[in-house]
Amino acid sequence: MTETSQHYSKVGVMQPYFFPYVGYFNLLHSCNKLIFLDNVKLNTRGWVFRNAISLQGERHMFSVPLLGKSQNKDINQHQLFQFDKFKDKFLKTIHSEYSKYDNYPIIENAILNVFSNENKRMDQIAISSVKVTCELLVLDTEFQNASELGLDIIGDCATKRIIKIIQHVGASHYINLPGGRRLYDPQNFKKEGIDIKFISPLEPSYIDAKGIGRQSRGLSILDVLSRMPRCAWGSLVESYTLD
Repeated sequence: MTETSQHYSKVGVMQPYFFPYVGYFNLLHSCNKLIFLDNVKLNTRGWVFRNAISLQGERHMFSVPLLGKSQNKDINQHQLFQFDKFKDKFLKTIHSEYSKYDNYPIIENAILNVFSNENKRMDQIAISSVKVTCELLVLDTEFQNASELGLDIIGDCATKRIIKIIQHVGASHYINLPGGRRLYDPQNFKKEGIDIKFISPLEPSYIDAKGIGRQSRGLSILDVLSRMPRCAWGSLVESYTLD
């Protein structure tokens, strides 16, 4: 047992996503600490570098451009590519869709903070986006990168990798998103003295600040926080079940 065990009883382990969906922050609400899994291979069809917003009523995908994007390289080995061009286009898109909402200055400032940092890699900009959003949502979850733990997880299966990390930080509970149900057998964790729980985000429908009914499901947190009245942000991150 490590000296951190009393402080981090509930731990999540997630790849860093760029302004991820609401469920990511439901997970953070339920955890004492999140380990960013920055040193695993990039899923080029995954959500680390891409996401969606609602643009003029239609689902609009966006992707952060990466240099030499490859599933054979770790997430933290991917450099940003022609990022100034992406920034300009992204900020114009955000302005065109959200500037009519009262929350827009807050959201724009959050994005600018992420873009103004000296982030040169995909993991850095994604982690920065999560941390900035946590500040907006007043979430005090602590963070650490898996690459900083000094663990040898190269070649480990997903279950073994997670168990190593959870044991290293001395946690008793591992919290995961619903997709983990397909990947992890709770019995494998129980044998190691770890209780695994799964978040089920409710991703509620809501009335935006203009009185229009909206869905939060599957969209970047940027879309939801831009439109949702700020007084409802707290209930948003608490809208999940854990079992």
